[in-house]
Amino acid sequence: MIRIFICPGCGRTRLVSKFLKAECPICGTSMDTLAVTYEAWVELSEEERKQISEEWLQTGEDKYKKGNLFVTKEE
Repeated sequence: MIRIFICPGCGRTRLVSKFLKAECPICGTSMDTLAVTYEAWVELSEEERKQISEEWLQTGEDKYKKGNLFVTKEE
């Protein structure tokens, strides 16, 4: 399963397939997992991805965990 990670420090996103945890390649901060599926992520435009990062930095919330159709099952 490919996971989408986001850095709570700088907003950088990263796709990772082998690991359950990731560190930001820019600032070294431990990254959080977004609930969006890989399939949904690749369908998003660059602008939509940027908006997700900006919202995350402002609120610390993942809008995909709030009933969006693209939510993955929480593990």
